[in-house]
Amino acid sequence: MNNKERVIKVQSVAGLNGEESLNKYYRVADLICDLKHYCDQFKIDFNKEIEMAEIYYKTENEVDND
Repeated sequence: MNNKERVIKVQSVAGLNGEESLNKYYRVADLICDLKHYCDQFKIDFNKEIEMAEIYYKTENEVDND
């Protein structure tokens, strides 16, 4: 999967089109906030997930830009 496909995946799953609904998000901040609640509920270290996401992001950008 390339970065453009990742963007399409996130947009199709999360919405992020300026309309809030039960299953779509208005902004990225709303999604991140709810992900943090999710992590709290299931005792997942949110900050560790953010650290991992940064590593994945960097790697994916390097691969996609080659």
